[in-house]
Amino acid sequence: MRYNPVGISFGCRRMGQTMTLKMVAIVFRESLGDELHALLKRCHIVAYTELQGALGAGGSGTALGTLLQPGQNSLLLTVVSDRQAQHLKDGFVATLEKLQEAQRGAEIPMKLFILPVEEQI
Repeated sequence: MRYNPVGISFGCRRMGQTMTLKMVAIVFRESLGDELHALLKRCHIVAYTELQGALGAGGSGTALGTLLQPGQNSLLLTVVSDRQAQHLKDGFVATLEKLQEAQRGAEIPMKLFILPVEEQI
């Protein structure tokens, strides 16, 4: 079986153009799921994987799903074009700012990471 690698050096061909792909990873408190899903819809992101029940600690606090440290996170992954990644990032920043304003500047437990896709098999 042959596979077609895509990414920085190979790219994905679409109508004679080569575009690079990005993986966008968003870690967020599960209570913010509605906001994140609305963002995906606004950005026309229809293909993604969401892993619920992620536990951890960081700058936004601790989510260990216990009585003393309640809450859980979700991890959302999607692979999109550079342009879609930028559009998603812009929407994420706007959503984050709106949530921070509503919470009077409090740290909002959601982070976005953009990584290059070197190969897809």
